[in-house]
Amino acid sequence: MVWQVNPKMVRLVRLFALICLIIPIFSWGARSEQIRSIESIWSLEPAGTHLLSKNIEDFGGISALIVENFGAEFIALSDKAKYFKGKISRGEKGSISKVSISEATPILSSKGKPLKNRNLDSEALIKARDGSFYISFESNDRIMHHKNLNEAGTFLPNHVGFDDFHYSKGIEALAISNEGTIYALPEAPTTDSDSIIAFKYNGKEWKKSFKIESLDGYNITDATFALDNTLLVLERNYSWGGFTTRIRRFRILNDTAELIQTLLESHFRQFDNLEGMSIWLDKKGEYWLTLVSDDNFNFFQVTQFVEFKIKQK
Repeated sequence: MVWQVNPKMVRLVRLFALICLIIPIFSWGARSEQIRSIESIWSLEPAGTHLLSKNIEDFGGISALIVENFGAEFIALSDKAKYFKGKISRGEKGSISKVSISEATPILSSKGKPLKNRNLDSEALIKARDGSFYISFESNDRIMHHKNLNEAGTFLPNHVGFDDFHYSKGIEALAISNEGTIYALPEAPTTDSDSIIAFKYNGKEWKKSFKIESLDGYNITDATFALDNTLLVLERNYSWGGFTTRIRRFRILNDTAELIQTLLESHFRQFDNLEGMSIWLDKKGEYWLTLVSDDNFNFFQVTQFVEFKIKQK
């Protein structure tokens, strides 16, 4: 018996084989482009500094910052468990021309009362996708969740590792990934380590995650995820009356932090005590980084905004 080959069937088989070959190539190309985007080199273009007024009662000690609405509004958290809302006016090139700030509003306890005494030391503030907020406190290390900043908070569970933090060098930074995972980072390593251990929250409990090596005497003051899911870590060093600032950029994968680049390392006393950091998008689609300094309620220090445009190569 002689088999006859159908020409149409041959063409269909060949077409199917070609599709099977092309699809993996395109998939690999898309994944390759994603990796290239994540690992692209950034640079920070200085966009100006702006001093904030000390005339507002209780204003100062700013330790965390959220910039919103294309750079026109912000929420600032002080380390005395109070927050301020503000509006920013900008010039044609986007630099700050004027800042107006609301009166201080206290952060409330789980019982709906203003915090006091050893519970005051608020250090980090992040906003979740649902509009709620998470606030970390050091000294009495804990993390609170607030549906609204005017409402009472609820306690997140602690981790036994929180007990190992140095006094006043506990949970200094919170960051939320694009997938919604919350990370908490202490200011400094514990006595038995040279690395800073991050903790991640899965909605029920905290678990140890990646490590960041502590280098050159720098301690962490804030952290934030960019839209490419790389983590920016703000660090500070202090010596004989002045500060230096460093920003490092990491890729977080499988509970490992891979250093991509050092974005900034300031000169001695170039800036004040930069403690808060926020990344945001302007109306032109450009990304900015706004930093804010903590004046420690000290007459000789200042509260300043320091801004950069993020450029990608």
